[in-house]
Amino acid sequence: MYSFQGKLYPSLAKVPSDYLKPFVDSQPLIETFRYENHKLLFWEAHYFRLMASMRVLRMEIPLQFTMEYLQGVIFDLLQAKGEKEKMGKIELKVVRSIPPNQISPISSTIFTISSTAIESNFCYREEHLPIDLYKDHYITAGLYSSLESAHHQWREMAWVYVHENQFCEGIVLNQNKEIVESLLGAIFLVKGNQITTPSTAQGCRKSVYRSQCIEVIQQISDLDVKEESISPFALQKADELFVLNGVSEIVSVPKYRKKKFTNSVTKRIATAFIDRINKLS
Repeated sequence: MYSFQGKLYPSLAKVPSDYLKPFVDSQPLIETFRYENHKLLFWEAHYFRLMASMRVLRMEIPLQFTMEYLQGVIFDLLQAKGEKEKMGKIELKVVRSIPPNQISPISSTIFTISSTAIESNFCYREEHLPIDLYKDHYITAGLYSSLESAHHQWREMAWVYVHENQFCEGIVLNQNKEIVESLLGAIFLVKGNQITTPSTAQGCRKSVYRSQCIEVIQQISDLDVKEESISPFALQKADELFVLNGVSEIVSVPKYRKKKFTNSVTKRIATAFIDRINKLS
């Protein structure tokens, strides 16, 4: 079952070519979020992030793009697929109907919504493979890099590097050779009771779950969190390193080169973050 422009289609063969072609020709803007027990988690925050991202990309925002309308379209899809009572992941993609050109610089916006059922709750996981820096190419710090779909092809190349060298993950750097994030998501360094994560000014994606994780850490009385530029050399001095993997999990990283990390503080943060999600679902 597929949802295009708010209408359900049983197969891609039934979707009008005018709807499919823009998604083939262009890289869409993507917003990903979880649903659990009839609820879209952090839906308001995801909605406003989508609106902000469309404005950054100068995309036309249709008048019907309200929170209530999109939520209704999502639940129609889930009900049609029989997934409304389960948990899963939603991807909302928007794209221009026609690529901008001299004759038609502004075009209408087309959207599609897909859902994927998942078996597990948001969780904490300990990785066994080391992490490393990806230094073949650098991303540019700035507002564009904060978008979820930014540097899509570049990230694919980085994943090939990670696989070829048998790492669990790759750390992304900007043109100033500062840490931005990991390929999976936001990265956090722990040193004593201080947790540091790169700011959006360094080029990291401004995800909803990253913001929620920062709020959770701020509420733990004996921990302090700050957003600032991080040098790769700080990895050698950190006690712990963890990654917030999208809408799925918090991953404790065991090693960076010869540096081995512990995970006691990471476990506390993961427990508090999972508690916050459980209260919403």
